[in-house]
Amino acid sequence: MTPRRIPLQRLAALVLLLLPIATSAASRAAEIQGYMVICEKVTCPWHKAVFQPPEGWVEDESWTQQYRAVVLFPGSNDRTKPVMYVRTHHGEADLALGPYVDVAQKRWKENVPDTSIEPLADFARAGKPTFKVYL
Repeated sequence: MTPRRIPLQRLAALVLLLLPIATSAASRAAEIQGYMVICEKVTCPWHKAVFQPPEGWVEDESWTQQYRAVVLFPGSNDRTKPVMYVRTHHGEADLALGPYVDVAQKRWKENVPDTSIEPLADFARAGKPTFKVYL
């Protein structure tokens, strides 16, 4: 089944949770699954965060595979409802999480010029790294 493509401008809201997966406490605090996919005639790895979605949110597995991020919808995949995704990243030696988020948001805004990204309060977890949250 091919995921249907919807214009990003139609999404009611975007919540972006970034989970840093690096060689730090974050990698020990998060469960991930590794995948290899074909991209540009070579194999490329990607990592999927394994977690319990918030109550009422459902993962769309075909979108998760296509976008290499856990893609969640409230109840079902519907053009009129918000979408949330959780993306893992193995980290880069010279790039901290803050600059990584800045680059990701810049790319998003270039692809969807009529969008806005608003930082929300970090999601704190007892004894675990926090999640960065954006609307």
